[in-house]
Amino acid sequence: MKDKSCIKAILIPPQIDKFCKIFDVKEKELEVNFDGWHKHILATTDTVFIFPRNPKYIKALRKELDIYEEFTHLNFVPLPKLKKRVKDPEISYYEFGAITKLSGTAFSKFQKEIKSKQIEKFLLNLSKVVSIWHNIPTKELPKMLEANSPTTGKLSINNWHKVALSPSRVDEAISFITGLIQKYSNDLAIRDATRKKWIEAIKEIACLKNVLIHGDIHEDQVLVEASDSMKITGILDWESARIDNPVWDFNFERWELDIWVWSDNFVQFRKEMWSTYLKERKISLSTVHGLHLFFTLWEFTWLIKQRKEKEIAITKTDFENSVKIYCDRLNEINKLIEKE
Repeated sequence: MKDKSCIKAILIPPQIDKFCKIFDVKEKELEVNFDGWHKHILATTDTVFIFPRNPKYIKALRKELDIYEEFTHLNFVPLPKLKKRVKDPEISYYEFGAITKLSGTAFSKFQKEIKSKQIEKFLLNLSKVVSIWHNIPTKELPKMLEANSPTTGKLSINNWHKVALSPSRVDEAISFITGLIQKYSNDLAIRDATRKKWIEAIKEIACLKNVLIHGDIHEDQVLVEASDSMKITGILDWESARIDNPVWDFNFERWELDIWVWSDNFVQFRKEMWSTYLKERKISLSTVHGLHLFFTLWEFTWLIKQRKEKEIAITKTDFENSVKIYCDRLNEINKLIEKE
């Protein structure tokens, strides 16, 4: 922290004095981080103190601290461990927590400079790490992480992704999305055989058993070694954790736009990620391209919702050209699935 006065955005002088006394730290030793959308952070060499930005995020922070406390004994899961929960109005108006400081640097610090091979290596490492907490038996998880219920109600462009992961509604979801594709493009012929393969691939994913998911993985949440290995040293910010379909921990929607520079590589990235993940969890599916198919179809709905914009965010071009790009990607997926 270059300007030590920044700490006053979190604690005022009397609060700082008591904080430093209780935790036996000097003010000049504290680092401040305002990067998180929901939290303010103070850190020492071995401890991170997390404060909610405002009352809206108190509940989420408490859940996050609950998870760190519940998982303290699970040393094989690379997440922070709870050191202390603090309710002291003389320090903060809101409850805050002290957690272990993990080694490593956020992947976002490297993302703009590294090459595709390094990103692929990172994503493969991430797939292996994700499988670690996905393998925890759900019966051993705390009740606060209750399983997500299947989506009910009318299907729409806004909930297509959730409906598509309800096993009993996959056929309905595929009919809906193929109708949208045919409405906005003539560049993709969706034959009955194609529709059948899509249903089969998505249904396999929809029928995967619910697991513990992080629920908000992106480049700022994943810590890596500052080396070519892209070894993952920790996963941060678990307030969105829940029991749900495993594919949600492979969701690039949560990432900033930098990852979308590599969108032409997604078919390869997702194939390798999914293959690695399925192998780690000893799961056999009829196709390794189901993950990419699911997210590509969902991304198609994003295009439609932005169709009146001059430029679609994830493609950096207009709606008409974006639709062509996605139809080409779906044609590519169809060819790959047919080869299997």
